[in-house]
Amino acid sequence: MTVCIGAICEGHTIFGACDRMITGGDIQFEPANQASPPSKIFMLTNSIVAMSAGDVGIQREILGELVVAVSDRVRKEPSNWWQVKDVADLYVSIYDRLSMKRSRSAVLAPLGLDEHSFLQRQKEMTDPFVEEVRRKLQNFSLPNVETILAGKDTQGPHIYILIGSEVICADLIGFGAIGSGRRHAQSQFMQARHDPMSKDAETLFLTYLAKKRAEIAPGVGRFTDMVKVGPEIGSAAVINRNRIERLEEIYQQHLGREADAWSKAKLAATQYAEELKRESKQVEQRPVPQAVFS
Repeated sequence: MTVCIGAICEGHTIFGACDRMITGGDIQFEPANQASPPSKIFMLTNSIVAMSAGDVGIQREILGELVVAVSDRVRKEPSNWWQVKDVADLYVSIYDRLSMKRSRSAVLAPLGLDEHSFLQRQKEMTDPFVEEVRRKLQNFSLPNVETILAGKDTQGPHIYILIGSEVICADLIGFGAIGSGRRHAQSQFMQARHDPMSKDAETLFLTYLAKKRAEIAPGVGRFTDMVKVGPEIGSAAVINRNRIERLEEIYQQHLGREADAWSKAKLAATQYAEELKRESKQVEQRPVPQAVFS
């Protein structure tokens, strides 16, 4: 599907990274024109960004409405900074409203009903019919969508992971990832023992490294976009392409050192295995003592 990553560092800054893999229904591809603007990073304000994964059609509908609502309040109240949690709640309300609309069209509309007429006319319907409609409504779900909201507000830096209408705050953990490559990315942060107070330089490279590690997962694209939020409120910006290319150079150097260390470890392990072979000696076959099973 994709991968999107967010990480807090030094208690005031967030780095984010994502690929450009696009998913829509059963279609999945990474556009050839990589000169276009980042397609998965949405600048909601100059202090809050969204990174999207999952069905691009549903995401564009949700995020499009979200951008309009957020921008409208910013224009009316420019000194009233959006809280990241409030934006997450707004996202969920838009998601739920869209889900209700789609379920109404898929389940009720073919029966000549909407949610109001379904409730009002239940006395005219058989119990099995009512139960079947309820079951279809309860089991209805939109195509999978996941979003990371990363931002700096008056309370500090925040990362919220949105999976459908579920909201997960990753502030204390200090990092979060979504998409098919999320576990590979998360493992890299856990291995590095990352926390929200980690240094910004190491977190910048770790975020890039986690994205590159995630490329082994099915559906994760090779191209990388990155964003930085903080350290000041209102300073969110997409990271310049030249800087990302420099990170790629550092990453390639890291791979070289890693490959060299792995070769040395394999040689040492081979030598140790040979020592074990020389120390072992053949013995006669004998039955296992019955006491083992008692």
